[in-house]
Amino acid sequence: MKFVVKVFFLICLIFGTSVKAEPFKVLVLPVDLFKVCENYYCFDEPTEIFANDIISEFNRNNKISSTNLYDVRKTISASQTLKPLATSALHKYKVTHGVDFTSLKKIAQAFNSNSILLISSSVVQNSQKHDIWEIMEVASVFELYNSYTLETRMVLLDNVNDVVMWSGSYKKHLG
Repeated sequence: MKFVVKVFFLICLIFGTSVKAEPFKVLVLPVDLFKVCENYYCFDEPTEIFANDIISEFNRNNKISSTNLYDVRKTISASQTLKPLATSALHKYKVTHGVDFTSLKKIAQAFNSNSILLISSSVVQNSQKHDIWEIMEVASVFELYNSYTLETRMVLLDNVNDVVMWSGSYKKHLG
């Protein structure tokens, strides 16, 4: 009898239907989501460029999925309740790097995602005195000082438990 049960269990494992896990859904929100350029001379904001790259990397893998920024912008702008929540939450993160969990939880529920990745980026001009070599842009044995720095901050939020799962900041000196 034990042998028959083992064989039956083995047949069920081999020929049974396989179970697939649903992809993890992350909503990527740049803080400049509603800043749209109206002319051809305007470049995309760095946060939007980073967000599009992250979304494409998420969607390339079948384990994590994310909605593209066009659909996110369209859905939030069409809703009378989501747009003020998104505007205030993104502005709060941009200015103070504080997280408004209640607003972001409602936004995440609208997109059926359990996590949100917030991205903030800015270019900071460093104020330091320049010597004559830097002004003349003469390359020498001296290390030239970069006057601009690109700073990017990201936070991955778990909206089910209202917890920050990961945060990171990156700096790159621009020449």
